Amino acid sequence: MLFSSTLLVGQNYVKRSYDLEAFSEINASFIYEIDVYRGDSHTLELDIPEELQDDLEIRVTNNTLNLGVTRKEWWRTAKSALGNRYKVKARVIMPVLEGIELSNLASLYMRDGFTPANFWVRMTGASNATVNVMTHAANIDINGASTLEISGLATITKAYVNGASTLLYKQETEQIELQAGGASTVIMKGSSISAGLTVSGASQIKAADFITEKMDLRCSGASGADVHVSGKIGVTAVGASRVHIKGNPGFTKTVSRGASSINTY
Repeated sequence: MLFSSTLLVGQNYVKRSYDLEAFSEINASFIYEIDVYRGDSHTLELDIPEELQDDLEIRVTNNTLNLGVTRKEWWRTAKSALGNRYKVKARVIMPVLEGIELSNLASLYMRDGFTPANFWVRMTGASNATVNVMTHAANIDINGASTLEISGLATITKAYVNGASTLLYKQETEQIELQAGGASTVIMKGSSISAGLTVSGASQIKAADFITEKMDLRCSGASGADVHVSGKIGVTAVGASRVHIKGNPGFTKTVSRGASSINTY
């Protein structure tokens, strides 16, 4: 791994450029703000607050670009970065992006679309990401107070959304299995042939603009779901959950218990 370093006088930032061995996944934590572009090389450029230039850890292992901070006195680095609202800005160029893992306050934005065979994303903390992929299988797992916006195409999508996270799902897919729990929010636009949605806690699914031919929907707790189904739907609502169904579908099953309700419009 080679890099050159240049002090940007007057801005108190250091610029570093890296030529890296091949990688197809990104794992970032802490205060990285990453722009990802599709290209033939595996390169990384960083704009680093001068005060943090010796506190970063950059390495490629097991086909993954890891962007983090050194373990030595990491608490001092965190205190300095958060107190001064520092961000480490990163520009990544890579041919294929197959997965991302973000934690703490890390953020990632795909500036070009990618077409991996399969794609996965895991997010925790208050991380944030915007991605555009065309793939066979998409696997999404977000927790904490994370926010993910995903668009493009997928044959199969499996999504798990928990905590106070937000998922903005804008894909066309043939099949989606989604579980939303905690106080999470899922907003969906696009379409699917089939969908299995499980909503619990105080989570909400807003999918009136996501047209599904057939759906199995299960709501519990104080959750809510607003869905659009053109063919058949099976619904189970318990607790104080609320279900609103658009599209005048046929019902294969309706179960309502407690203070729950199922309405069509």
